[in-house]
Amino acid sequence: MTKYGSRALPRLHRSAARAAVSAAVLALSLSACAKPPVKVGLPLVLTGLTSRIGIAGRNGALLAAERINAAGGIRGRRLELLPRDDFEDPDKALEVDQALAGEGAVALVGHMASRTGLKAVEFATRRRLPLISPTISSTDYSGKDDYFFRIIGSNALMGKTLAAYARKTGLSRAAAAYESTNRSYTVPFFEGFKAEFERLGGVVLEPRSFATSASLDYGAMVEELLAEGPDAVFVVASPFDTAEVCQALQKRGSPLPVLASMWAMTDDLFAFGGRSVERLVGVMYLDPEDDSPAYRAFREEYSRRYGEEPSFASAYGYDAVMVLAKAMAAARRLDGPSIKEALLGIGRFDGLQGRIVLDRSGDCEKEPFVFRVRDGRFRRAP
Repeated sequence: MTKYGSRALPRLHRSAARAAVSAAVLALSLSACAKPPVKVGLPLVLTGLTSRIGIAGRNGALLAAERINAAGGIRGRRLELLPRDDFEDPDKALEVDQALAGEGAVALVGHMASRTGLKAVEFATRRRLPLISPTISSTDYSGKDDYFFRIIGSNALMGKTLAAYARKTGLSRAAAAYESTNRSYTVPFFEGFKAEFERLGGVVLEPRSFATSASLDYGAMVEELLAEGPDAVFVVASPFDTAEVCQALQKRGSPLPVLASMWAMTDDLFAFGGRSVERLVGVMYLDPEDDSPAYRAFREEYSRRYGEEPSFASAYGYDAVMVLAKAMAAARRLDGPSIKEALLGIGRFDGLQGRIVLDRSGDCEKEPFVFRVRDGRFRRAP
């Protein structure tokens, strides 16, 4: 008999077994860490007057990647996002996407403006590289069998929804202006609004088109819009442009409401326009004041991390990465055709605010919400 006694042996065996399990777990963890990451490109506008939407989208996407990696990554591999500036320019967007494909990205999440999709969608389809946009809503990309996916509804539907609300509140004669360099977004939005507004008995005056510029005389443009006697001004443009129109109206003592697109609905609107934007009525697919558990947790984490409230771009950037991650986890292989097949095969995904449903063309239709600006916030309209 040894000095340990016969009863000590089982305890020694159990300790050895626990040590063996711990060693195995450590070995598996080290093995997973040794695997190359799954690379996903993140092409967004990160500089310039309209960069706020891209920065917000990037921040939301990075939060999603952190959550995915904390849960084990993609098939035991870390998800690595590769943010790049597309300068909101079609040619630069194409160059960035080509470079990301060369770096080994298996998919792309990004391009926030519809105009940046002009060449990006064609390249992604030719390269068989899934491209999921958080915010491209142009109908130019609808109903096609390609490699383009989106988690947002169409801009034409948003225009129609805004028009119905405007007529319901008694507006009947709208002056209109839209930004011209992002026509694939602004023109369908304008046309959707015009068709519904006039179907309901209103009149949309001949629109002005303009290109975003710090040197543009917005005051002169507003004078032209007011000369036709409207009871509302309808603007399809960036937060900067929309805020400039609101300020020009305020300087002229005009109380007219401004009807605006989702493109304008970021915190930049308040930074550029101040109190003048309190007249604004806009439309988007996200409710910033939603108190559901999923969105509340996201909003709290986002605010803690970045020191500000999330915008629609933040939430859509997050959702786009989560949708892609679910498809990559289910795909037969981590290549473009397999990921596309998985995206279409799953079809329904849980978003921060309800289900995201993709049709067979990778398009997503949702019912948008109408908002009014009150006390520096976007508040759901009754």
